[in-house]
Amino acid sequence: MRKIHKAASAVALCFVLISAAQAQEDKDRLLPIDAEQVQLTRVAVMPSGLPDRATGIDAPIDMSVGNATAQSMVNSGQVSPAAGAAGGLLGALVVAAIDAGIDANRNGKIERMLAAHSFDARGIFEAALIDALTEGQIKATLQTNERPKDGFFKIIAKPEDPLEASIDVMIRQYGFTVDAGAWRPSVSTQVKVYDTQTGALIMNEYLTYGRASLRPPFAIPGQKPEPGSMAIVVPYDPYNSFQNVDAYTQDEPDRAIATLTVALEDTAKAIARLVLTAGPGLAAASVDAAETETETETELEVSEASIPTSDAS
Repeated sequence: MRKIHKAASAVALCFVLISAAQAQEDKDRLLPIDAEQVQLTRVAVMPSGLPDRATGIDAPIDMSVGNATAQSMVNSGQVSPAAGAAGGLLGALVVAAIDAGIDANRNGKIERMLAAHSFDARGIFEAALIDALTEGQIKATLQTNERPKDGFFKIIAKPEDPLEASIDVMIRQYGFTVDAGAWRPSVSTQVKVYDTQTGALIMNEYLTYGRASLRPPFAIPGQKPEPGSMAIVVPYDPYNSFQNVDAYTQDEPDRAIATLTVALEDTAKAIARLVLTAGPGLAAASVDAAETETETETELEVSEASIPTSDAS
């Protein structure tokens, strides 16, 4: 029992640290781009930030109420630590350890499935973003700067820079999410756009694809994102779902790869539409999603120019 308790405590501490990090709000407020004040024709696309691995997000057991009550009684001296544990604290730690084991098993399956198909999440996302910006008549140049280990690039003002803005995307999560008993592809991102000549932040938005707590119950073809909201919901296909983890990691991996590819591409296109409000070809980029699009290959234009530094902001 002592070994279980120690392992559970370590897992719980890890959860606390992760939660605390995620709870830190971004210092920059949500900011839709002001198309009346900002006009863009040439932009830099920074190497996208990506988590270490794709993940599957389920709905874990919420022990927070009982856990908080027991801990409060311990802190106030009303009960001993042992009594507090018996009242729910220890139970929560054990549940946390079990959940962690389940998560690790599931994420391992996802990781192996993607590796077997040589899945390149960053490449898929960046290609779609470059394509969408190019179709909207914005010349997009993919940069080769080394990505900071944590956070966004730090922008230093360069008044003579020929590129007018830099687009910096952090993909916070990609993989699959449980919704109404089914697993669907999911992507969560944050995007910041800076004026490279002044260093000013001109856009800051969150976008989510396939997150049950935020998206509508069905996709609306051609639905446009709403800038400045807490999280912009990217429309999704409700039929792109799987009954369980094995269904998408073992039974239908090809379809799982295809649905996750669409999730990344559609998220990139939604980000491009936000930027294109300040571009010259918005009409060309906002074609109804239900219409058939002609497939074109756009060569990624890579620049060695180091616009931002690699220091996290």
